[in-house]
Amino acid sequence: MIIFNTTFSVDNASIEEFIDFVKQIYVVKAIETGELTRPRLVKILTENAESSSIALQFEVKEPEHLDNWYDSTGDSLNEILVNQFGDKVLGFSTIMEEVEL
Repeated sequence: MIIFNTTFSVDNASIEEFIDFVKQIYVVKAIETGELTRPRLVKILTENAESSSIALQFEVKEPEHLDNWYDSTGDSLNEILVNQFGDKVLGFSTIMEEVEL
């Protein structure tokens, strides 16, 4: 199982608007194709007066599915996010493979 994680640094003045955007727009569009599943949104517990860190995770069966998702949906979603928030939200993605314990 592949975990697709994007960690966002969000200006504290925009945090509620960002969380609403992720819940109402981003996740809804991200899972439409069925290539990303089981979305999870978590707040990273750090002490920073200016910004908050939020991680958005999805499960992906195969790396090829993630490539397909980027081409069909991911790039356009990123463009929507940038247009909505500009430099108030910065993110980086990590692709991880689950290891059985």
